[in-house]
Amino acid sequence: MSLVGSRRWPAIVLAVLVLGAVASVATAIAAHHGVFDDPHATEWLVVLGAVLAGYLVAAALRAGAWAGLTSGAVMAIGLIAIQSANVALLGSRADYQRESAASGLSDMSTYLASDAIAASTTHMVINVGLGLVGATIGAIAAARRPDASMPPGAALS
Repeated sequence: MSLVGSRRWPAIVLAVLVLGAVASVATAIAAHHGVFDDPHATEWLVVLGAVLAGYLVAAALRAGAWAGLTSGAVMAIGLIAIQSANVALLGSRADYQRESAASGLSDMSTYLASDAIAASTTHMVINVGLGLVGATIGAIAAARRPDASMPPGAALS
């Protein structure tokens, strides 16, 4: 059986994306050891753990959680890669220089890594929340159809 024909492919894609996000965060942490000097480091680690645990618990809204976690993982990989690749450009911005100085972290690259991890984690929570809202709206709409056994769009033909 091919991967596409299998019912397991969404779980496999999600696992690859989540592992990619974890690897991206781990790479940023390994490259910038001072990232744990960020006073919010514990908070974003707890939030990331809660997001992953929430996905496992939310079986009833699995489709929404899957969509949100997938988009969040893709965003996390992209954001960390973009910020890591553009440290010199981003570090020259006055607003980032002020924020880095106020953060108390050792250097700009450590600040940017910490910022990318925190933003990625926050967006992962937001994306899962939006996915769950979308799944809930879809479930309500499906339950309100005149004949729930009728396939979608059949009443229009």
